[in-house]
Amino acid sequence: MTQHTPGPWFGNKATGIHVIESPHTGRCVAQVRAQKTEAETDVNARLIAAAPEMYELVKALATVTGSTVGLFEKARALLATIEER
Repeated sequence: MTQHTPGPWFGNKATGIHVIESPHTGRCVAQVRAQKTEAETDVNARLIAAAPEMYELVKALATVTGSTVGLFEKARALLATIEER
């Protein structure tokens, strides 16, 4: 399998376009253009930027054989980041 650009990714809002970048490469990973509302555009950008962390969490959940307590804490923290709470 081809590897994805390592995370974390972050959003950079410029000229109405959210550019999702990797600090490891400094390159654009994705662009989120204007949606119905600015709030919708913002949350879509946060969701895309969280993709590497979501991938790692799903991978960890798929291989759980012991305690899941730490994984649920990570899931809650990730959800709070995406929902900007």
